[in-house]
Amino acid sequence: MPRDAAPDHEHIVSGILCRIGSGLSFSTMGALLKLASSYGLNAPELVFYRSLFSLPVVLLWVLKRENFAALRPNNPLSHMWRSALGLVSMGLTFQALILLPLADATAINFTAPIFATILSFLILREHVGLHRWTAVFVGFAGVLVVARPGGSSLPALGVTVAIIAAICQAGVTTTLRQILRSENMSAIVFWFAVAGIVVGGALMPLFGHVHGFAPMAFVACWAGSGSFS
Repeated sequence: MPRDAAPDHEHIVSGILCRIGSGLSFSTMGALLKLASSYGLNAPELVFYRSLFSLPVVLLWVLKRENFAALRPNNPLSHMWRSALGLVSMGLTFQALILLPLADATAINFTAPIFATILSFLILREHVGLHRWTAVFVGFAGVLVVARPGGSSLPALGVTVAIIAAICQAGVTTTLRQILRSENMSAIVFWFAVAGIVVGGALMPLFGHVHGFAPMAFVACWAGSGSFS
């Protein structure tokens, strides 16, 4: 193997491991979210509490890696766009998990990398080889098996919300590829959490309710486990 190919190989392996870790984190988060939603928490509340409880975790992560100077945005508009797209994706993902059984919602959510492959080709002009296009078509076939259009017991609204959420997640992935060229990852994670608190807080007067200790404990654990998913 050529020497210059080794770093690329390491990046690919690191990316695969990060994606696996993200999937495990999402699965844990989904299970805790289902428990929290069984107590009556809705998607806007979950967006707010997820952002609120994850912010201390994010700050500790930033302090361990760098310092608060790393939180200064170089391009505030790119953070606004990433946060807006990310919050829509988050809200739809939470709503899909509420509407669908956990296994089905998770299976559909795992199509996000498939849509990300398509967007990387259309927007980033990245090369997508035959084997990746084959994986895309196989992945879509898997979605059809899960959704079972025309003969599914799954609610059509839940399936639609889950698919749109996966597309939005792919959009977030593509956006991150672009803004990481100029922005620090610590700043991206921090300002996204802040945006979730601001937007979620604005929605709380309309959707917020008082909840007991048990559901809030589930939410706190869930927010911590999903901070970097």
